[in-house]
Amino acid sequence: MLKDPINFWDSRHKSVDEWHSGGDKALTVARNKAFYAHRLGMLVGILDSYFNREVLRILDAGCGKGWLSDQLVSQGHYVYGIDSSETAIKLCNAHRQGDYSVSCLGDFSSPELFDAVICMDVLFHILDDEEWLKSLLNLASLLTADGILIVADDPREQRYELGDYIVHRSMDDYLSALEPHGFGLVESLPYRFAGNPNRFLVFQRV
Repeated sequence: MLKDPINFWDSRHKSVDEWHSGGDKALTVARNKAFYAHRLGMLVGILDSYFNREVLRILDAGCGKGWLSDQLVSQGHYVYGIDSSETAIKLCNAHRQGDYSVSCLGDFSSPELFDAVICMDVLFHILDDEEWLKSLLNLASLLTADGILIVADDPREQRYELGDYIVHRSMDDYLSALEPHGFGLVESLPYRFAGNPNRFLVFQRV
């Protein structure tokens, strides 16, 4: 596993274009653009099905270079993006709509709660189990009473690793972490794009 994940991702954001630094490095730029648009459409549909209002407070946790945040702001939402990469956040503050700051997921705090917290293809890059748990629970704590936590991952019966910077936790790992805090899984939607096995997991207080 990586010895310094934060430095790894900051270096990747410095050296790779915006479509590959946070997208699928096996896809072309054109296919990554389609992949981003596909996931945005899925997220917009999820948000619309849970909230009957046009303006939501959204936290984009692990926002990378801010494409998703910027798109959601353009639709009228208030979006705050956080990422551990100073390089990515510098770009966001210079070129994206929304508010941004450098922060690890487990350390971020806010004076106001969010209607939705989105963590897209990020949690499985947190290699340390204690940091993963801290991050997941902190994101859940930032939600309003009826808010939703949207996590993109590939939870199977057993956790599995890919390479040296991906650890997919199991569904039991997610549920055993969140259920004691009142959250249940209310929806699981597969990406269905380019063979990517990840899915959107929607958690809400039940």
